[in-house]
Amino acid sequence: METFQNTFVMIFWTLFGIYFAYKLYRSIRIVSAQDCIVVERLGKYSRTLHAGLHLLWPFLEKDAYYHTLKEQATDVPPQTCITKDNVKVEMDGILYLKVLDPYKASYGINDYQFAASQLAQTTMRAIIGTMDLDVTFETRDAINSKILEVLDLTAESWGIKVNRYEIVNITPPKSILEAMEKEKKRRSQKRRRSLFRKEIGTRESTDLSVLKKKPSTSLKAKNKKESTKPKESLKKWKPLQLQPQKGSNYSLSRSTQKVDRTQLNSESVKNLSKNLRRFPTKKRKSFYLSI
Repeated sequence: METFQNTFVMIFWTLFGIYFAYKLYRSIRIVSAQDCIVVERLGKYSRTLHAGLHLLWPFLEKDAYYHTLKEQATDVPPQTCITKDNVKVEMDGILYLKVLDPYKASYGINDYQFAASQLAQTTMRAIIGTMDLDVTFETRDAINSKILEVLDLTAESWGIKVNRYEIVNITPPKSILEAMEKEKKRRSQKRRRSLFRKEIGTRESTDLSVLKKKPSTSLKAKNKKESTKPKESLKKWKPLQLQPQKGSNYSLSRSTQKVDRTQLNSESVKNLSKNLRRFPTKKRKSFYLSI
C-alpha cells in the first residue's frame, strides 16, 4: 500500500513539474515585428505586447489574442445579386484591411475579417439593386467607393481600417452573356461597314477630283497647242507671190498684202479667193480688211 502511495506521489509531482516548466516557458514571449499580443490577467485585459522580449506572470497572465498589424487581403465569397432590371448576376470581391487598435479588434468583434466580408456582401447587394445591368459594368469604381465608405464607418468600432475594396468578377447569366456577345458582334460589323463605306466615299471623291482636273489640264494643253499652231505654220510658210491671171491686172505679196481695187473684177476675185485659201486665217482677214 505504501509503495502504491509513493508511486502516485512521484507521478503527481512529476506531472506538476512538467506543467510548471511549461508555464515558465509560456511566460517568456518574443513578439515579432508588425505583430502584437493581447495579455489578460485573471480573465481581464492587462496590456498589449509589441515587438520584443516580454515576461508574463505564470498562472496569472496569459496571451489571449494574436494580431498582425500588416495589411491583410480577405476574399469576399461570390454571391447572387439582383439588378434594378431584374437580372441575376454573380459577384465577388476582395477586401484590404489593417488592424489599428488591437484592443477593439479583440473585444469589439469576434472575427473582424468575417464581419467585414459579410458587411461588404450586404452592402454590395443593396447598391446593385439600385442599378441596371449595363450601369454595373460601367461604374465599378463608383460601386467600390460606396462599399468602402460604408465599411470604413462601421469598421472604426472594430479597431480596423478598410483601405480598399475591389470587385473581382461580375458574371451575368448565360443567356445574357450570349445576347451581349451577339450585340458585340453586331456593333463590330456595323463599325466595319461604316468604315468601309467611308473609305469607298473617300476613294470616289478622290477619283472625281482627278477626273475633273484631267479635262481642264488637257483642254488647256489643247488650247495652248492650237494657239501655237498658227505661229508654227507661219514659220513654215514661205513668202508667196500671186501673179495675175489672164485678163486680170492685180498683184499680191505677203510682205505688202495690198491690192489695187481698180484692177479687181468678178473673175479675178474668184481666182484670188481660191488662192487665198492657202493663206492662214489671220492673213486672210487682214487682206480682206485692206481691200
